[in-house]
Amino acid sequence: MIEPMRAVLIELDGVALPMAFATETLTPLTQTRLGAFVAEHAEDPDVEEALEETGRLLGGYDLQPGQAELVLLRWLKQNRKMTPLKTLQGMILRESYEAGAIKAELYPDVAAALKSWASAGLRLFIYSSYSRLAQQLLLSHGASGDLASLCEAFFDTSAGQKTEPASYREICERLALPPASVLVLSGDEEELDAARSAGLATVFIAREDGADSGHPVHPDFASLVLECSAEPPPKDKIADDLPAVGKTASFILETRSGTRQEITGKTGVSLMKLIRRAGVEELIAQCGGSCACATCHVYVTLPQGVEAPSAGAGETRMLAAASHRRIGSRLACQIKFDDAFDGMEVLVAPETPMAL
Repeated sequence: MIEPMRAVLIELDGVALPMAFATETLTPLTQTRLGAFVAEHAEDPDVEEALEETGRLLGGYDLQPGQAELVLLRWLKQNRKMTPLKTLQGMILRESYEAGAIKAELYPDVAAALKSWASAGLRLFIYSSYSRLAQQLLLSHGASGDLASLCEAFFDTSAGQKTEPASYREICERLALPPASVLVLSGDEEELDAARSAGLATVFIAREDGADSGHPVHPDFASLVLECSAEPPPKDKIADDLPAVGKTASFILETRSGTRQEITGKTGVSLMKLIRRAGVEELIAQCGGSCACATCHVYVTLPQGVEAPSAGAGETRMLAAASHRRIGSRLACQIKFDDAFDGMEVLVAPETPMAL
């Protein structure tokens, strides 16, 4: 297959990294080490923040380390993509890699393919549910050496859910690349559907068996022959923290009690994050912005003549189960703030409880 592309956006699980490594090595390691790691690093600011975030996601509880551990282990068992869990998992992985206890077991063809694509001028990016720290560790501690240095940036679910078209649009905007010039490699049909809806090129990587997919199917990276676009790609590296690009704008937020305040934030950041950063605790955002609940339900009134992007399939499913749904109902985690929204009004909806 010959594809004139500028960039490749790569999933890890089941695509570059065998699923067996995730289920038989990474998950058991986290289960075994989590409690002791939290106890040993209780005064580490990053650990403290992760534990506090765990309590907040449960509805604002002040959890003791042992209580937080039980919640985190339950999330791990349920395969929940929760930010504090992924943060701690990345820290545990770093500890284990530095001690030489484990090595990443990438598929044999991955190293050669990444090196070949990078040499051809393609820009390489990772988009995974693993934290960015974990992604870099997985690609830098294997038998093939440091492959992480071949990648310009690492995206996790803070960029949005991988099954939402808006996430792929935002990534392309951050990279200043036309969607059609970016090829997504994944083994998940729903993720590829979302990427294609956003205008990106897609390939289903079927590592185990042949796949019945609506996307081009390849068994591995070695079977992909990719050519870089004749137009030179930008050479600037993407900053690790991937700051939101664009202007600042403001909106009016009204709480359930009727208190109104003006919030100013950068475009490209989710509405949920802007509201939480402003100290509005009643917007619980129980799942951490992963579109797995409806506890960031808001009513949005946009300026005249301005339309918000349509809700994706995941958001629509969550809103269908939300209490007090009405015209203007949206999940704040799924709306990326835009300068065209300047002056819009946002009302926090009545609480929709959801047990985790």
